[in-house]
Amino acid sequence: MKPLWRSVMIGTALLISGIVAVGVAPQLLAQQELAREQSRWENRDFQRYRMVVETDNGLSQICRQEVEIKNEKVINVVQDCKKPGSFVEQPTQTITDLFNELEKYSSKTECGPNGCSCDGVISADVSYDPQLGYPRQIELKLKQLNFVEQWMHPQRRREAITKLRGGSCTLIGFVGRKFKVVSLTPSPATPKNP
Repeated sequence: MKPLWRSVMIGTALLISGIVAVGVAPQLLAQQELAREQSRWENRDFQRYRMVVETDNGLSQICRQEVEIKNEKVINVVQDCKKPGSFVEQPTQTITDLFNELEKYSSKTECGPNGCSCDGVISADVSYDPQLGYPRQIELKLKQLNFVEQWMHPQRRREAITKLRGGSCTLIGFVGRKFKVVSLTPSPATPKNP
């Protein structure tokens, strides 16, 4: 009788481990890729660059900005799409800002506006520059959680209980955001004054 009980326990433990691995593995791979590409960017041989970036928030026309950046701080805005009093402001961003944005969404803990049980999490599809590692294109969108992810997500468990007690999803919408680095050009280092 003991060997059967032990086999059932080992089988159950292996099954649970497999389910958790399937739910966690993609998230870990995305975080490893992000860390690898961020390290590649940090090891570049220039600190000053000019970047053209397009941002699409889905609510207004595409925002195209051209900025000059030194030591990951914007030092000059060459072209800007911001309009005084506009409904949706487009922030001027550096590559480091884009990486910070990606970190927030690669852990899959940021829920959509209606909560994880209704919308799922906000996830990022990203493509990186093969030489420098910076994110060339980022698309933020809602991703429904699979069964394992739902029950491993702490907010999702709370929402599921609320929903079972009669709570419903609201109609707050989520419009995905897209970032595209159209060009990134290293600027020559400024000569030091004698």
